[in-house]
Amino acid sequence: MPDDDNPDWYADSDEDHADAPDPLREALEQPLRQQAATIAHLARALVSSLPEAVEPTTSEEADETDEAELAENVKAYVLESAFLLGAKLANAYASTDFGQRMEMALLIKRAACELQTQVAFLGSLSGGRLPPEYVTALRAEIDVFRQLFVPWVASFDPTDHIDDGWGLFRPLLPPQP
Repeated sequence: MPDDDNPDWYADSDEDHADAPDPLREALEQPLRQQAATIAHLARALVSSLPEAVEPTTSEEADETDEAELAENVKAYVLESAFLLGAKLANAYASTDFGQRMEMALLIKRAACELQTQVAFLGSLSGGRLPPEYVTALRAEIDVFRQLFVPWVASFDPTDHIDDGWGLFRPLLPPQP
């Protein structure tokens, strides 16, 4: 039970601040999370706009089965990459460690780049059935995401780092006098 006569009990400690939300971080991450959700929604719409693969009934259709199966796999990769943006962003949001946040940032960038590549490949497999308005919209939304992503990564605090023993993402700090 708190001692009302002891004003030190109410004083903020360093431990209290560790869990306190960082207003700058939240301000930068909120639009990123919304943009990741928009990209996932567009990717889902794009994938569902394409016809499902059908079982072959003739030998001619059997020849097309491999390409249809490949297209189905690429559809799954498109969705996976789109949903990874939000998942890795949530992971980065849960940490303050510079190394872990940089690792998640790298995975987010990779997922966004792979998403663009997969959509282009899916377009070549779909024989022109990929709606160009979805592709254009998705590319535009990924570009908006990238523009939000750059200042978000720049906001990472390099002094908040615990060496994980892997030697990656070591912050470049100025030499101490």
